[in-house]
Amino acid sequence: MRALLAATLAVAALACGTSVGSPATQDAESPVEVEAPVPEAVPCTEIDWRRALTTFEGTPCAWVLEDGDDARVELSQAIETSSPRAGVMPAPCERVRCVFRGRETAVGPLIEVEVAAADSEIPSGVWLGMVEGDALSFVDLWDDAGDPIFDDGISIGPPHTLAPYDCEGTLALFAQSRVPGIETGTAPAMLQAREGPVSAASGSELPRARCSPISLALP
Repeated sequence: MRALLAATLAVAALACGTSVGSPATQDAESPVEVEAPVPEAVPCTEIDWRRALTTFEGTPCAWVLEDGDDARVELSQAIETSSPRAGVMPAPCERVRCVFRGRETAVGPLIEVEVAAADSEIPSGVWLGMVEGDALSFVDLWDDAGDPIFDDGISIGPPHTLAPYDCEGTLALFAQSRVPGIETGTAPAMLQAREGPVSAASGSELPRARCSPISLALP
């Protein structure tokens, strides 16, 4: 009887694909999970608020636009190894107060500059600062944008403006209407002639259909 019972158990074990008394091999075949190393955080430096014209969020540390000597400005990140990008402040800002704001975008950091007007909350001019190589340059977005529009005797700026666009990683400027609710017609030919990539290395042919507007709080 015992021999018959042992034979029966052996047959049943073979049918289930497991030998009697043999340990399971599932744990041995399971892959070993290895934790990925955590990247070391980049230490951000302190900001000199006495010289800062504006600061804005960046990766991995904030961007800082600082006032320099002889109407020069420098843009850098709050990192010890950051190399500043130097440029010349927009000419109107040497005479009147300007408001600086910035934003990190897919085409690099951009600086919006509003030139204060004496008799209106609408600025008398709007410039855009951008990084190209190791330099910081500014372009007048309202130049050649048409005669100013007046509301109750107060200028509210030109009917059109150049605006920044992301063209598959390349920064470009295109003309667009800037006064909601007012029919402004076609942008002036001289303003349209300034459209295209801001970098000469990108060439002049850059279809607007391949570009998407960059969201900035432009007036």
